[in-house]
Amino acid sequence: MFKNLKDKIALSGITVLAIGVALLIFTFFSAYGFLTTDLSPISTQDLVQTFGESLGPLIAAAIHIMYLGVMGWVSSLITRNDRYSAGRNGNTTASAAKN
Repeated sequence: MFKNLKDKIALSGITVLAIGVALLIFTFFSAYGFLTTDLSPISTQDLVQTFGESLGPLIAAAIHIMYLGVMGWVSSLITRNDRYSAGRNGNTTASAAKN
């Protein structure tokens, strides 16, 4: 199926790039879905009770935001490493145009 090692490397690079792009798309749709949910403010006269009731949803929101941030960071690392590894092997468009 593959003629040489460069074809195998190219296929693995395209596969890793596709996985990274899919993770980025999933991250953005997940973040959009999370951020478009309606959060209703809590209204009460007791300040301590208000802080106690609002800490739970704030901590949950912080965990979701950190989760989405880590997902985006990992997927950007995957796509960045794929792009740099292609450049190290001499498979850039500038070097291809010179040959």
